[in-house]
Amino acid sequence: MVKVVASLPIKGKQDLSKVKDISSDMMELRLDYVEDPSFILEELDYLRSFRDRVIFTIRSIQEGGVKHVNEEVKAKIYEHLHDLNFIVDVEAEFASRHKTHVDENTIVHVTTLTEFQM
Repeated sequence: MVKVVASLPIKGKQDLSKVKDISSDMMELRLDYVEDPSFILEELDYLRSFRDRVIFTIRSIQEGGVKHVNEEVKAKIYEHLHDLNFIVDVEAEFASRHKTHVDENTIVHVTTLTEFQM
């Protein structure tokens, strides 16, 4: 079954109001449009009703991210999202380096197949 994923750049809390209007099968919330996306942790109650359709992504600059996000901040956000059973899309190299939880709610992003050595 084909699924359509819409990508939504999140530059601040105000962008989260757009989530309810997106009609695609899934939506990728790109948190790399701000240097510190920690504010998302305060908005997870609102996003729980979309949990089965939302994918959280924080790309590095090398992987096409827009802003540099501190790796410790990124790891903390991913850990919190994992604990609440949200879907995350994490770079394979980052997941390996930070021992990120990888399970059925994790999409592991690789640039090349040689990266996938978890």
